[in-house]
Amino acid sequence: MSLNVYSPFETPTIFGGDMDTNMRRFDNEMRRVQNQMGDMVERVFGPEDRVGQMFRGSQFRPSSMMEHFSLENPVQVDKEGNRKFNIMLDMRAYKPEEITITTKTGKLCVEAQHEEKTADHFVKRHYRRDWTLPTDLTCAELTNSLSPEGTLCICAPLPKVTSTEPSKTISGATVLPIKNA
Repeated sequence: MSLNVYSPFETPTIFGGDMDTNMRRFDNEMRRVQNQMGDMVERVFGPEDRVGQMFRGSQFRPSSMMEHFSLENPVQVDKEGNRKFNIMLDMRAYKPEEITITTKTGKLCVEAQHEEKTADHFVKRHYRRDWTLPTDLTCAELTNSLSPEGTLCICAPLPKVTSTEPSKTISGATVLPIKNA
């Protein structure tokens, strides 16, 4: 059986090439707009208003294209055929000590808990997400980093996929051979 992996980074020239870079730019622009909206609300209602705080905090955050893409496509392939497991999560609402990453029997779990108490309000957040890891992933090679903006990146290299059968391409698309059962 021939296994050809489609890479979303090769095709979309509409976005100017590198999809990863363009999604990051889009996310940054959305955060900039969110902060401007918070500034506007604070000028109208004052800095203590809950609506302004909502725009500034994680209670109101635009959907992150980068996070959504990495959750739907955790195995990514570049133009050279290098594969990697890559997940990006928006963890702005959590401090590093509130985030736990565990692996057990081929599963990855990211969990975060935050509690905040003041005299007039109580906030409690809980996040949990589980993934089944690719069978060719070595857990010891998993790395993670938390950016100053609160993006948690979990990644690991994966071995290249080797094809046993030659495949054809037509107009840049890979044609998979049909096998008789």
